Amino acid sequence: MMRKKIYLMTTVMFAIALFFAGCNGGSQKDKETSKVKDKGKVEESSTINVTKGKMNDAMLVEISAQMTYIPMKYAEDTENKTPEEMVQIGEKMAKEMEDVYKKLGITEDDLSAYSEKMDKKYEKNPLKLTKIYEQIAKRLGELQEQGK
Repeated sequence: MMRKKIYLMTTVMFAIALFFAGCNGGSQKDKETSKVKDKGKVEESSTINVTKGKMNDAMLVEISAQMTYIPMKYAEDTENKTPEEMVQIGEKMAKEMEDVYKKLGITEDDLSAYSEKMDKKYEKNPLKLTKIYEQIAKRLGELQEQGK
């Protein structure tokens, strides 16, 4: 069940990444360099403080950034692909996302529960939520730099 949810989430993020990749452009050399260096690894962030297995804002930042980055790095690989090849790419993305959860020692249910709690917590102070989004954007930038 969890694998299906992750697959669905990565598929949605993949569609968003395709949109941004189409807007982003970039040179052919940049794209080739990115393909060589990505190799599906999950990098440690200098901006997070993660305690394995205990969901916190830092984990939320890391997971959110990874959920955006993983589909983005596969976006250029989807050009002129058959539906079967697209499914295989989607499965690779889902596997990478599962690996992120496993590395952090949490489940998707942990993330969902924390997100609900966070929504209530930040409902009264949206400025704190904005700071979380800024951290996600910063971490996403780090991942993109590491992937070059």
